[in-house]
Amino acid sequence: MEFVGKRVVVVGAGTSGVAASRLLSRRGSRVCLIDERESQLDSRTVEDLKNLGVDCHFSVLDIEWSDWDFAVVSPGVPKESVLLQRLQSVPVP
Repeated sequence: MEFVGKRVVVVGAGTSGVAASRLLSRRGSRVCLIDERESQLDSRTVEDLKNLGVDCHFSVLDIEWSDWDFAVVSPGVPKESVLLQRLQSVPVP
């Protein structure tokens, strides 16, 4: 799959979500990392992500899903997550 220029939202800012954000950004995607929780990331990690061009948003319960070409859901995001439920109701691959 080609990632250059793709707009990708990564749901879940745990270890897997951070790793996916880094990888996608390095592959040329515009990445937005979101999580329902307050940030559990240390300031150095957030700064590193921002330096890669990743937009980080915490305490988020909804976004404009149509702005994204596809979504990556971290495996730690619970099925009952508000973000996950909303994502499943829209046509984002």
